[in-house]
Amino acid sequence: MLSDLPRDLAEDVLVRLPVTSMRAVRSVCKKWNTLSKGRTFTKKHLAQAKAAAAREFLAVMVMNDRVSLMSVNLHGIDPSINHLGKLVSLTDSDQVDISIVYHCDGLLLCITKDLTRFVVWNPYCCQTRWFEPISRQRWDIYAIGYENSKSCRSYKVLRFCELSSRDIRYELYYINSKSHRDKTTPITIFPDWDIQFYARGVSLKGNTYWFAQEKCLGGEEDTESSVRDEQLAVLFQRDDTLHMEIWITTKIEPEVVLWSKKLFLAVDMRPIYDFPFGVTAGSFFVDEEKKVAVVFDIDMRDTYTEMGSYAYIIGEDGYFKKVDLGEPSKEYSFPIMCSYVPGLVQIKRPTRGSKRKRREKEKKQIIEYL
Repeated sequence: MLSDLPRDLAEDVLVRLPVTSMRAVRSVCKKWNTLSKGRTFTKKHLAQAKAAAAREFLAVMVMNDRVSLMSVNLHGIDPSINHLGKLVSLTDSDQVDISIVYHCDGLLLCITKDLTRFVVWNPYCCQTRWFEPISRQRWDIYAIGYENSKSCRSYKVLRFCELSSRDIRYELYYINSKSHRDKTTPITIFPDWDIQFYARGVSLKGNTYWFAQEKCLGGEEDTESSVRDEQLAVLFQRDDTLHMEIWITTKIEPEVVLWSKKLFLAVDMRPIYDFPFGVTAGSFFVDEEKKVAVVFDIDMRDTYTEMGSYAYIIGEDGYFKKVDLGEPSKEYSFPIMCSYVPGLVQIKRPTRGSKRKRREKEKKQIIEYL
């Protein structure tokens, strides 16, 4: 039987499998489950996954309230985007609706649609931790990142919400804390900048960046993305002319952001697609080598009841390809995408309560690959 293979031989075979096969591997037998979670194996496996990302990388997408894993390959004659499967809870009868997802260092931050809780999740390690917000507000914004120290990285979730037109409430949640006392005392400040409630921050090297402005300006749209976790990219599009530009940073630090003087991409979208991309929910990424951008959005020309979700691949010299993501959107449910790189960050759980009760709760909460 395959499960009887010597450890060295089994490791050599299993390390060649894609990240998405790990759930199946771990379910074969206890021996493979232990092997696939060992430090030696995971280091080799993730190193191979990162090498494969040079040709094809993974993206996590929220579509119709469910989280899916996608593979994106922009190399070759015909670029492809493939759906690898949904990421769902073990309790299929009690599925959680997810509205938005963020990525940082292999961790996913998923916000529930009803805004009553959120979960930090490492799909590769099959670890999760649920949180309930301190306060309930209609509009709030989340971010996930980390702070470096001498001994380790301290991972945190930042949440801020608007109490009034000038009052902003901030909350911090500590992911690595074993205690339930993992929330800082909220503070209220008076910011001199404005971040729209629909803004999705981008996590880069532990810090999160948003598009901010002093006041709302009409006639233009901006949204952000990261470039292979090394740079920031901004997509700008005018409402009136549909002219689209993408800019990429040359230097990015917590207090300094410098942009390239040369545009990464400039395209007149009107002859190609006669609607602006959605600034409130559209997402995108770029491939510097292929000189293309991929924008995830709905098609505003579809009917309201049968609105499709698509990836628009846009390049130089008029190159344009529209890829159907294969699942109609529910009533303007925009596809939300972020890049995903597996990681080994451990999520610590609270120690309160009996061991048996914690295990029963964890069985209901753990999210895995379908």
